[in-house]
Amino acid sequence: MGLRPRVPSAFPGIWHRAEPWTQPIESVRYQRPLPQSPTLAVPLTLYNTLTRRKDTFEPLDANNVRMYVCGPTVYDFAHIGNARPVIVFDVLYRLLRRTYGADHVRYVRNITDVDDKINAAAKANGESIRELTERTAKAFHEDIAALGCLEPDVEPRATEHIPEMIAMISALIAEHSMCQPGRPRPQGLSQPGKSGVDGFHNTKSAGSRL
Repeated sequence: MGLRPRVPSAFPGIWHRAEPWTQPIESVRYQRPLPQSPTLAVPLTLYNTLTRRKDTFEPLDANNVRMYVCGPTVYDFAHIGNARPVIVFDVLYRLLRRTYGADHVRYVRNITDVDDKINAAAKANGESIRELTERTAKAFHEDIAALGCLEPDVEPRATEHIPEMIAMISALIAEHSMCQPGRPRPQGLSQPGKSGVDGFHNTKSAGSRL
């Protein structure tokens, strides 16, 4: 049996078939059933940037596990470094689905389609920003599909949530100005390191609320 023609992808060193492989592969067909209860033989531990240590993962709601990931800034073709986080988070997504059930995990990965690099690339190429971002986002999706990664449940674009970003940044600025040393902290604002919404989650919430 001859090999089908292969063509290069946007990732250096990664090639994929020019035509879809049509012959059935039994090992791919078979999938192990999801466990009946959200338990793992070994607890899932993740590095917590807030505590700066590995902590046991405990979802706020085991019936609605939410995962928000920063996606690509689409100004050029993806490189191998862009593929690494996609694969890492794909593994985590699959593990969460297997642990809590596919219907109980929501994966959101944004696309950053507003950036100084995008503006500069569009100007250098003599094309509009929309043409550039649409073309490079399409290439990114094709390469990620070639790697076998699962698609996110939602993929918001930054340009679709500018008003929400402005509102959240304005709230952060107001909170910062009201929390200067010597000034009383307004009721309802969270203390650093305590329960509540921190700055990182504020800036990401515009897309993750979908």
